[in-house]
Amino acid sequence: TLPLRIPPPNATAMPAKSVPAPESAVKRAAHKVQQSENFKKAIAASKAEKKLLKKTAYLRGLKYSREYRAAEAKLITQRRQAKSHGNFFMEAKPKVAVVVRIRGIAKVAPKQRKVLQLLRLRQIFNC
Repeated sequence: TLPLRIPPPNATAMPAKSVPAPESAVKRAAHKVQQSENFKKAIAASKAEKKLLKKTAYLRGLKYSREYRAAEAKLITQRRQAKSHGNFFMEAKPKVAVVVRIRGIAKVAPKQRKVLQLLRLRQIFNC
């Protein structure tokens, strides 16, 4: 059998001393708390910003849809007026402008040179 251990006198009566935490650990914990608070604030701010952005985008879309509807209605009324007066209505064709600025054709690759030739832009200022 094993011998019995006898606790030293006053072992139960001695209070356990609390060892203070290292200063670096305290600072690290405070820094983490500060970081998490800042992060929560940033998330809330970005959510509010996104909400505002969604609202402005929605309102802008409404404005454009109203504009497109008005343009369609205008075209319909113009067609009807032309038909009632016995005329023809020609719809507007899309306007396209091609702007090319070249510095010459001397050191241009063959494919690009062919495109310039087809556009009749073989000379500088020939547009």
